Amino acid sequence: MRKPDVDIFRLALDLAQPAEQVAFIDNTAMFVKIAEGLGMRGIVHKDYKVTSAKLAFFGLQMDGGGLQDTEQTTQSGDDRMTAE
Repeated sequence: MRKPDVDIFRLALDLAQPAEQVAFIDNTAMFVKIAEGLGMRGIVHKDYKVTSAKLAFFGLQMDGGGLQDTEQTTQSGDDRMTAE
Protein backbone atom coordinates (compact mmCIF):
# COMPACT_ATOMS: atom_id res chain seq x y z
CA MET A 1 0.00 0.00 0.00
CA ARG A 2 1.03 3.57 -0.65
CA LYS A 3 -0.46 6.95 -1.38
CA PRO A 4 -2.89 7.63 -3.02
CA ASP A 5 -4.46 4.27 -2.01
CA VAL A 6 -7.23 5.16 0.46
CA ASP A 7 -6.36 2.07 2.53
CA ILE A 8 -3.01 3.60 3.56
CA PHE A 9 -4.90 6.55 5.04
CA ARG A 10 -7.29 4.20 6.84
CA LEU A 11 -4.35 2.22 8.22
CA ALA A 12 -2.79 5.41 9.55
CA LEU A 13 -6.06 6.31 11.25
CA ASP A 14 -6.27 2.85 12.83
CA LEU A 15 -2.89 3.57 14.43
CA ALA A 16 -3.62 7.19 15.37
CA GLN A 17 -6.35 9.32 16.85
CA PRO A 18 -9.91 9.64 15.59
CA ALA A 19 -9.92 11.28 12.14
CA GLU A 20 -11.31 14.60 13.38
CA GLN A 21 -8.26 14.93 15.68
CA VAL A 22 -5.72 14.39 12.88
CA ALA A 23 -4.10 17.13 10.80
CA PHE A 24 -2.78 15.67 7.55
CA ILE A 25 -0.02 17.66 5.83
CA ASP A 26 1.24 16.94 2.33
CA ASN A 27 2.48 18.94 -0.65
CA THR A 28 0.11 17.11 -3.01
CA ALA A 29 -3.46 18.46 -3.01
CA MET A 30 -4.91 15.12 -4.17
CA PHE A 31 -3.55 13.33 -1.08
CA VAL A 32 -4.90 16.06 1.21
CA LYS A 33 -8.35 15.75 -0.41
CA ILE A 34 -8.34 11.98 0.21
CA ALA A 35 -7.45 12.54 3.88
CA GLU A 36 -10.18 15.17 4.22
CA GLY A 37 -12.65 12.72 2.67
CA LEU A 38 -11.90 10.43 5.62
CA GLY A 39 -12.58 13.23 8.11
CA MET A 40 -9.05 14.52 8.73
CA ARG A 41 -8.16 18.20 8.73
CA GLY A 42 -5.96 18.85 5.70
CA ILE A 43 -3.13 21.22 4.84
CA VAL A 44 -1.45 21.44 1.46
CA HIS A 45 2.12 22.34 2.41
CA LYS A 46 3.52 25.28 0.46
CA ASP A 47 6.11 26.58 2.89
CA TYR A 48 6.88 26.66 6.63
CA LYS A 49 5.13 29.98 7.26
CA VAL A 50 1.86 28.98 5.58
CA THR A 51 1.80 25.51 7.13
CA SER A 52 2.50 26.95 10.60
CA ALA A 53 -0.36 29.42 10.17
CA LYS A 54 -2.75 26.62 9.17
CA LEU A 55 -1.66 24.53 12.17
CA ALA A 56 -2.28 27.55 14.42
CA PHE A 57 -5.76 27.83 12.87
CA PHE A 58 -6.35 24.23 13.99
CA GLY A 59 -5.23 25.12 17.52
CA LEU A 60 -1.70 23.71 17.20
CA GLN A 61 1.61 25.55 17.40
CA MET A 62 5.21 24.67 16.72
CA ASP A 63 7.31 24.75 19.87
CA GLY A 64 10.89 23.49 20.07
CA GLY A 65 10.60 21.20 17.05
CA GLY A 66 7.31 19.59 18.07
CA LEU A 67 3.61 20.36 17.95
CA GLN A 68 1.60 21.34 20.98
CA ASP A 69 -2.19 21.51 21.28
CA THR A 70 -3.18 25.04 22.25
CA GLU A 71 -6.82 24.15 22.90
CA GLN A 72 -8.47 21.60 25.12
CA THR A 73 -11.32 20.95 22.68
CA THR A 74 -11.20 19.77 19.11
CA GLN A 75 -12.63 21.87 16.33
CA SER A 76 -15.51 20.64 14.23
CA GLY A 77 -15.13 19.41 10.67
CA ASP A 78 -16.58 22.76 9.54
CA ASP A 79 -13.32 24.38 10.65
CA ARG A 80 -11.24 22.34 8.21
CA MET A 81 -9.21 24.41 5.82
CA THR A 82 -6.99 23.56 2.89
CA ALA A 83 -4.33 25.92 1.57
CA GLU A 84 -4.23 25.75 -2.20
